[in-house]
Amino acid sequence: YDLVIEEGELLQGRLLGVRPGELEVYVVVPTDDDALLGFRTTWQLGPDGGYSGRLPAGSRAFGVVDGMPVRLDGKERELPGRVPQAVGRIRKSDGSVPSEIELTLTPDLDPTRTSPLASRRVPVDGQGRFLVRDLAAVPYRLLVRARGCATAIRDDVTLGTAPVLIELAPGFDLEGVVVGAGEIPIEGATLRAEGLPDPEHQWPIAKAGTDRKGRFELRGLGGAEAILHVTAPGFHPTTLEHVRPGAELRVYLQPR
Repeated sequence: YDLVIEEGELLQGRLLGVRPGELEVYVVVPTDDDALLGFRTTWQLGPDGGYSGRLPAGSRAFGVVDGMPVRLDGKERELPGRVPQAVGRIRKSDGSVPSEIELTLTPDLDPTRTSPLASRRVPVDGQGRFLVRDLAAVPYRLLVRARGCATAIRDDVTLGTAPVLIELAPGFDLEGVVVGAGEIPIEGATLRAEGLPDPEHQWPIAKAGTDRKGRFELRGLGGAEAILHVTAPGFHPTTLEHVRPGAELRVYLQPR
């Protein structure tokens, strides 16, 4: 959907050493229910790198110029440099290599960890090694998921200065199906898992939707058990507590 902002706080600043043109702007807006809403817009950079635009009160803005992310806070700022390449390895805490590793990098420019900047998916080989090229010289948030392991989140990581080693703690995955009356599969249900591998992080570690057959897979749950919240249009939400790994999970939803 489109978000139209008619009034807001004026933000003016300057990016040094950039050419006039379009500035991609990514914004995080706090809402009345303590949620966060993100959206993208475009501003113009002037001949001196100046920018100007109105934003909702309390929002935070980030820009991207030539692929380089930068915080937009009304100050004079230079774009970050580039890191030619960075390498690292992912393994389990016992030294073995997990399977089906997923690694994503997100520029970590905001201490509130709510940057809306796009994440970058990085391939990982069969030995758990990864190589990524042409990065901005900024801190990154690394998120790693692998089958049978707890999701790992590493904030404020500097890439390129030394090889990165990420060790994954034991975890578990959940597979199952969501059904309604008469065992009819429910497509488009949303499952959200609570229970975090690191108490410093305040977001769910796993989220999934159901396919046409009502099936889902939740990966990267930490600890011995989880709490699941399940919602679907036209059905009452339900919460399952003390969910543990084992046989296929079957979730029943009651129609409204």
